[in-house]
Amino acid sequence: MRIETERLIIEELTVNDTEFLIELLNQPSFKQNIGERYVDDKQSAINFLENGPFLTYPREIGMHCVRIKGSGEPIGLCGLMKRDYFVMPDLGYAFLEQVHGLGYASEAAREVVNWANFDKGYNRLCAMTAPSNEASINLLLKLGFEETSLPSVPNEMKDSRYFELPLN
Repeated sequence: MRIETERLIIEELTVNDTEFLIELLNQPSFKQNIGERYVDDKQSAINFLENGPFLTYPREIGMHCVRIKGSGEPIGLCGLMKRDYFVMPDLGYAFLEQVHGLGYASEAAREVVNWANFDKGYNRLCAMTAPSNEASINLLLKLGFEETSLPSVPNEMKDSRYFELPLN
């Protein structure tokens, strides 16, 4: 998947993104809202890539790097995940704290939803977020997701809020 918007490029992560991943995955907001990933040096970032995104890219899903168009500066992640316990793909995103509130998450997520709908033909997406993550909840509602009851998930996710979005 490669998507361009007015301000952004959404594309596969590479091993050149390790410093960015270390910064993003260790931010207080990431750890609070998504969880600890134990990515704190170049090798653990490479392991994260090899055991996560790089395995999913051949199926055209996975977390992709969101970059500022022009500079190529990485500012976040956005994409679809396929979790074993959900029937449908799961929209996910995370952005550097210094770009929160600038509309990048909304712009990237909207385009990934459009891609899932029109290019991949998915008929439904889901999303989960921490109950205290008001910004993420507001973004999901803005995109048209509706909160519904949480299906059967692993115990560590029981406190999450769950949303679904029907697609055309």
